[in-house]
Amino acid sequence: MTNLNRVRLLEDEFARVPLVLVAEPDALAAFAYSRRVDEQVLDFDLRGRQLVDRVTQSRFSVLTGRGVSGPLEGETLARVPAITA
Repeated sequence: MTNLNRVRLLEDEFARVPLVLVAEPDALAAFAYSRRVDEQVLDFDLRGRQLVDRVTQSRFSVLTGRGVSGPLEGETLARVPAITA
């Protein structure tokens, strides 16, 4: 079982794509998503297994990237192909 206190969030940009990465330090589980929803670039905090946008307070599932509450409920963050090694 994942220790949620160890899970880390990193926001960055690669090839002009704003990214959010969520991973355990030992990389057993990692998720990478684009932070762009329509024309908006979101900035996140990590709360449990949810990404929370700082502006809209919309919550997204770390596991699926789907908006589960707030103004962006129902939106889905685009998954970015990534490999952990």
